[in-house]
Amino acid sequence: MRQEFRVMVVDAASGRAKIVEIDRRQEVVGGSGLAALLFADYGHPDRPWDDPAQPLIFTIGPLTGYFPLMSKMVCAFRSAYHGQYTESHAGGRAAYALFFAGFDALVVTGRAPELSCLLLGAHHVAVQEAGYLRGMDVESCGRLLRRVFKGGSGHRTIMRIGPAGESGSAMACINVDSYRHFGRLGGGAGMGVKNIKAIIIQGDSHFAAPAGKGYASLYRELYGELTTTKMMEKYHNLGTAANLTTLNDLQALPWRNL
Repeated sequence: MRQEFRVMVVDAASGRAKIVEIDRRQEVVGGSGLAALLFADYGHPDRPWDDPAQPLIFTIGPLTGYFPLMSKMVCAFRSAYHGQYTESHAGGRAAYALFFAGFDALVVTGRAPELSCLLLGAHHVAVQEAGYLRGMDVESCGRLLRRVFKGGSGHRTIMRIGPAGESGSAMACINVDSYRHFGRLGGGAGMGVKNIKAIIIQGDSHFAAPAGKGYASLYRELYGELTTTKMMEKYHNLGTAANLTTLNDLQALPWRNL
């Protein structure tokens, strides 16, 4: 595991990109902590949510790629809904793709001059014009992008927005790999205001497993607990619905947030 955060910072306006290494891993916890740290560095509290300088941030936690279920990505941005810093989480292949591309985070600033796609891998990064995707819904967009960018199954993720995101709607989501979403507080608008229709991350690198027998033993233990016991039963049978009563008792459901 790296001792520093490795962050890809992309200026959508110019297409320029740079890798930034941040030696502050001991200061924050998880993808949420890293996202907040990066917003403190790149965000602009005195500017509105749709200012092109505001960052759109994607982060993963330190256990991603090393243990089962560590597959959530954090998307952080200034929300079109209430104008404040916020974050949303999504599953799918996004976290693993970023991990296998060799990064802990992706930060997008600026606004592309034309509707574009952002492409990222271990050895490439580019902002490509994609006006042909304008107005396309997320399902159609995903089908077309899989034909245009072939050979990327496995650790590839395609995150995209529909017409709502393009128009800056505060209810717009970011669709991830067809069946997952950054669904809270307008991440789609945060992506749309940058004129980015889709972000395609190819996890085309590899990593060495931690040395020693301890890691392999712990991995097998966790995997066994998750696959041979009833620990995950409620998620397999009912999903999030199984937790609704508990979350409501905690007043943690989104209709009480605002």
